[in-house]
Amino acid sequence: MPIIWTVTMMNKGSSKTFWGIIKQYNIVIPPIQRDYVQGRPSREVAEVRDVLLSDIKKAVDSSNILNLNFVYGKTVDTLFLPLDGQQRLTTLFLLHWFALLCKDEKSEESINDAIDVLRGFSYQARSTSRDFFERITTASMFLDIRAAWKNSEGRISDCIGDASWFHPNWRYDPTIRSALVVLDRMEVVFFECDDLWEKLTNDDDCPIRFEWLDVEHIGNEDDLYIKMNARGKILSPYENFKAELEGASLGVLDYREHVEFFSSLDQRWLDFFWRLGTPKNYDGKMCSFLVWTFWNRWSSLNAYGNKDTGYADGVRNLQSRTLNLVAKDFDTGLKNASTLTQKTFDYIKYTLDYASSENANPEIVDIISRASQAQRNPDYSERIMLQVVQSYLYQVKGHFDEESWSEWYRVANNLVRFAGRYQGFNTLGRYSGAVKCIVGMECFIGDLLAKLADEDNVVSGFIPDEQILEERLKAVLINKSEKWRDAIISGEKIEYFEGKIGFLLNYSGINTMEDARNATDENLERFVSYLNLISSIFGPSDLIVDGDLLRRALLTKGNYSMPKKKLSYYIVQNDRDVDWRAYFRMFDSSHRKANSYFKLLLDDIEKRGCDIEEAMNGIIADYVWDGCRDDAWAKYFIDEPLLFREIGANFQFRTSRLYSKGWVCWMPVGTNTVASGFNKELFTALTAIELRRLGWHTEWKPRLKGMQAGIQYDVSFDGKEYSIGISDDFSDKLLCVYERNSQGDYIKVFDSNDYEPVVQFINNAVA
Repeated sequence: MPIIWTVTMMNKGSSKTFWGIIKQYNIVIPPIQRDYVQGRPSREVAEVRDVLLSDIKKAVDSSNILNLNFVYGKTVDTLFLPLDGQQRLTTLFLLHWFALLCKDEKSEESINDAIDVLRGFSYQARSTSRDFFERITTASMFLDIRAAWKNSEGRISDCIGDASWFHPNWRYDPTIRSALVVLDRMEVVFFECDDLWEKLTNDDDCPIRFEWLDVEHIGNEDDLYIKMNARGKILSPYENFKAELEGASLGVLDYREHVEFFSSLDQRWLDFFWRLGTPKNYDGKMCSFLVWTFWNRWSSLNAYGNKDTGYADGVRNLQSRTLNLVAKDFDTGLKNASTLTQKTFDYIKYTLDYASSENANPEIVDIISRASQAQRNPDYSERIMLQVVQSYLYQVKGHFDEESWSEWYRVANNLVRFAGRYQGFNTLGRYSGAVKCIVGMECFIGDLLAKLADEDNVVSGFIPDEQILEERLKAVLINKSEKWRDAIISGEKIEYFEGKIGFLLNYSGINTMEDARNATDENLERFVSYLNLISSIFGPSDLIVDGDLLRRALLTKGNYSMPKKKLSYYIVQNDRDVDWRAYFRMFDSSHRKANSYFKLLLDDIEKRGCDIEEAMNGIIADYVWDGCRDDAWAKYFIDEPLLFREIGANFQFRTSRLYSKGWVCWMPVGTNTVASGFNKELFTALTAIELRRLGWHTEWKPRLKGMQAGIQYDVSFDGKEYSIGISDDFSDKLLCVYERNSQGDYIKVFDSNDYEPVVQFINNAVA
């Protein structure tokens, strides 16, 4: 854990201005402090600098108070030694120095008096820094800079750098470099700010204030933690975020809440992230947690509908950032809808209070860990699951209950996993809709199933929305009996389906809320029967039976192929659109029809009362082709067990009517999914399979132009060689056999519309 200084904050700080402090004390930045960093060139620091200067400008123009939070330090006689707040104090000093530079004052005596007060600010971190601040607050040197700047069009930094007393080596001092950058930026921001000096030095009316605490007067124990950073180290994203959040939260949290919240943030909660995994980048994990908490809060409050696909100006980077600053993102852009609310801080408090406790649920800790990655951007589902945790702990006020959590987690996780698989979070509107749905269901926690079962309770937001109906059906059934609960939980434990078992409900005759309410023991028996069969077919990641055998047996029930673009698929292992999970979806009529064939297969397997694979072999053997089917090519996939090995890794095919007397079935090879890639033709593949059984050697001839007429295979046996392919003349017969003459030309010697006569012709050539 990092070194942490502890001092007490039992007393509230007094509101002060910079001018009020420096008139009373000499402000000395001690050697232990880091360099001044707010002028450094990185994007993160530039954003902090610009936000701070912009906020100061708005406050000065409007006279609205801007509280820059606490400044802690120790007073020794007339000296004030800051322990925390050095960066803000240095920026305020430079602002006053710049304001005096701009002051339209003809009396040098008046300027001398003011610069003498500013001379009370000094740096002891480096001798070069000390000398620089001493020079720019020497009256004669200040007046020279002022005259040079007013009489030229150069930047302030140029006027200072050109001064005879400015040592060239000073440009290598990080504090001096930063100060010059900030002064130049102030020239841009405050160029048209009238009476800046007067507004800053009127102690009663100055809008730029901070809470000043003298640690000498408040003891040594209790709740204030000041994290000391390595000297010269740039502010981390977490430090920037925390500093911004501390200031912005002053109008939301009362004093005691503010103290307790940020004390926990800097010690107990930060220590939790230190222990989470490896200690490396522990504050980056904390920052990521805070960023995604505010991102989810923004998502729950914005005006996007779940069908919106665009991204709002001003928050475009919110979706892709990991640890970027979020100053501009606290406001949702909607009237009375800021993310800086009591509820946001309660989300954080209840979540981290519980997670950092000794007996925190490991599932909850794991979800927080996944959403708080510092080295990578958490995926959409991980961010939504963070909302799931925060909504639960917020609703139960941190009082964890295993039963209510398990039910909440089960339902929410099913919704999130299904939507995540089908791009349910990939637009601002869809992501926001999902967060709003989770937040909207918070009030169901503790009575979740009864609330879901009540159709008067609206549940919406996830896209696709079919899983919402499934969870409501299951809620009705689970409330009916423990037997239904046990059966449904068992179904959800089939890991491959990720909790989506609506197809089993459909097979059991339950498709609507009315069906679920009227479900009988017979429906339950059918559900359990189908569940047992499915459990014997699917394992954690894929099939646990012979996939080719299953595909062939399923084809006997009908054309279950799934279209995707110009291809059709006999179901692949891992493809969002055409794998078994997609096949079992019930969201439209085509899916429901294809899905019905699997029910018929399960019914047939159950009737046979034997081993699953034995039953499927029997189904194939007993099948008689139905000539009325419009997928004539399926007959060959059913009959030939080796054909699926020819079809390629994606079990895909494409049919066309190039041949005037029938269809041509092309089978993309390997993982190819385009017509211009490598494709095999079904009948020539069947010919090659049969010839291999008869002892012929076959060699497939890849064709780079993909689906076209021409030679597909060379075959040879005992010195005899032929080539087989698709006819160039589609008015002729489909399959052709070629023999090469002595000149190397291919001469057609046989043709047919089916592969069996071709096999017989070639084999007879060596008989």
